[in-house]
Amino acid sequence: MGIGYKTTDHESFSSNLQKGDFIAADFNNDGKWDHMGFVTEIGGGLCTPNGNYTNYRVAQHTTNYHEWVTSDKNGWETVGKDGGKYARVRR
Repeated sequence: MGIGYKTTDHESFSSNLQKGDFIAADFNNDGKWDHMGFVTEIGGGLCTPNGNYTNYRVAQHTTNYHEWVTSDKNGWETVGKDGGKYARVRR
């Protein structure tokens, strides 16, 4: 399948997502994708302390299985700020 888009900027990443996208996180920015998720819904734009971004809901195999990025249980918006990288799997 391969990577179609990657960045360290969550605002840019979130604006490039569509419902049905597989997404990945490289927490250490070492070229190894550490976590995967599946975008199930796209919400409206937000302005939060973590920046301006489009809200999206992620299904993943963890305790925060199906949550919006704005949820306290979801941490996708902090991957880039913590030194990691985002990716969208090629459509």
